[in-house]
Amino acid sequence: MSIARPAHILSTRFRWPHAISASLLIYALTTAPGLIRDGRNPDDWRQVHGAPEGGMPLNWTTEEGRWAMEVLYVHVLQERFLPVLQTGLAAGVFLLLSWILARQSGDRDTRPFATFLIFTLGVHHIYMINALTFSSHVFAFPLALLLSVAGFKCFERGILHAFGARVIWLLIGAQCIALCAALYQPFVPFGAVILFVSMIRTDRYKTTDVGTFILLSAIGSCLGLLVYFAQAHLAAQLHDHVPTTNRIAMPSLHELQGKLETALQLLGQIWRGSLQRIPWEIKTLNSAYIGIGFLLGVGLSISVLVRNPHNWVNVLRILTGMTGILLLPLLIWFSYVGQWIPSRAVAYVGLPATVFYLAVGAGIRVQGLKSPAILGLPLIVALTYAVMARFVWYDQSEMGGRDEALAEQIMTRLSDLEGYDGAPFRIVGHTDYPDLD
Repeated sequence: MSIARPAHILSTRFRWPHAISASLLIYALTTAPGLIRDGRNPDDWRQVHGAPEGGMPLNWTTEEGRWAMEVLYVHVLQERFLPVLQTGLAAGVFLLLSWILARQSGDRDTRPFATFLIFTLGVHHIYMINALTFSSHVFAFPLALLLSVAGFKCFERGILHAFGARVIWLLIGAQCIALCAALYQPFVPFGAVILFVSMIRTDRYKTTDVGTFILLSAIGSCLGLLVYFAQAHLAAQLHDHVPTTNRIAMPSLHELQGKLETALQLLGQIWRGSLQRIPWEIKTLNSAYIGIGFLLGVGLSISVLVRNPHNWVNVLRILTGMTGILLLPLLIWFSYVGQWIPSRAVAYVGLPATVFYLAVGAGIRVQGLKSPAILGLPLIVALTYAVMARFVWYDQSEMGGRDEALAEQIMTRLSDLEGYDGAPFRIVGHTDYPDLD
């Protein structure tokens, strides 16, 4: 029996208790133990002895403009990683985020199963695993994604209201975007997946409403960025520091030309998972997953046009929404300094990929066609990621233990040196563990 039949049964008979318990069970067996036992990455080691003078670990406010990250870690978490607490909070935020995206892209009957798919595939993607190894950011990263989605949901709500209420929703959404940027700027564009899904769901959104949504999103996003810059400068001045955001900047014309020349190559690397070292089998699965999804989107467009040649506007909407989701990870890259981009900057790619399948599947069912196999491939990918995550987090924990042992050896030898007064110090370098590759 193919995967299509079980996937179809799950999608129609899966209820909320099943979705929540299954999501949390897989999370508890794979990601949660890794997060709790995970060692320290290079950034974590810098924070072992607390924030430097001025209370700004890594100069988050002055050098990166991430003032809300400083508030969260320094003032709320009291400069402690608190892995158990952050692991639980992250699971709750990821579930809420998955539910919102499932409501946006799927049908009512398949919403619980869609939430499970989005959660499992998004949380266990190799890029998200890499992002969550930053012990101070375990809760901050999913919170930033949720704020970005909340901002665009506010812009969407503005469609249904008169001018006065629309302005209020616009301002609330802009503040959500500003807070998202203050936690982690690369996640700001993620919320646009809501807009792109509205383009694909021609059965749910009128074209005029989509046009209004685009306009409100453009205005709200620009306003949100202006609010963010103002708040970041104010936060830095309150600490008597000069803000210098050196990670995010507009490229010069020469840099922009170089980025355009390599954009397609980078886009392929992002969706294949090549920003991290993973087995070729996983890269092949990722390529097939995205390629088949693209073909399904094109097939949906052709079906809409064949049934009614006058529906070319809906076809254009579907193709635009599909292209927007595919290009979404590149948006922040054009404002990132240099040609390189860390995988954590696009840690969310597993989420829009699943949302895209759900939206296209719903569109196909609206056309009166059966599509039991459409959710089969995301299920295979999600379970594969979950199995892989178990091994990745095990290796992360093992490396963390070895790093801790090495640190103790260094401290023992250092303590025997004449003149050492016990002050904190930093060693720059790395160690390799070939057996954990």
